[in-house]
Amino acid sequence: NTQGNKINANRFKIIGSYSEAQTLYIGSRKSDAFLRIYDKKVEQDRADGLYRNLARNCNDWIRVEAEFKHRLAKELGKYITTLTADNIYPYLLGCVLERWSLVDREE
Repeated sequence: NTQGNKINANRFKIIGSYSEAQTLYIGSRKSDAFLRIYDKKVEQDRADGLYRNLARNCNDWIRVEAEFKHRLAKELGKYITTLTADNIYPYLLGCVLERWSLVDREE
């Protein structure tokens, strides 16, 4: 995060292999902040996928979902109500990047 805190290996879970992870969970669903990153293309390319045609016609489709609860959710909600821009996605992405930074390796 912005303070340079690192996530211990016991605080994240990988579905798939380290070289080709399909899903990455960071944190706990019970905590104030939880991050999920997964390969949406794999999910939608299944026979029952609602967007199967879209999945087949794209190269990559990675979905990033952050869950904020309790105090964090209230703070975000209050701030969002004061935004005058129609597009709040840059702000929401900033909230995710402020809390988590993904790196390939330690430097």
